[in-house]
Amino acid sequence: MIADADVAKKITETLLDVSGRIDASVALVQSRCSEAELEAYRRAAGEVLAEIWDVLLKPIFAAHPQLAPRELREDDA
Repeated sequence: MIADADVAKKITETLLDVSGRIDASVALVQSRCSEAELEAYRRAAGEVLAEIWDVLLKPIFAAHPQLAPRELREDDA
């Protein structure tokens, strides 16, 4: 998907940051919203995170495996 390693690294850093922020937003919803709102939000956030992983990060990590954080490497799973 992205051949340039420097660009891929910057994109990866950005996407991992965004993913962490989305994950953290679930905790905010959990602490301030109803159970129904939490479940709907958690489901939607999960779908977004799955898309980020499947469509953007996974292809980058396939081309640049050194960019994948150790805990996200598929060969370590």
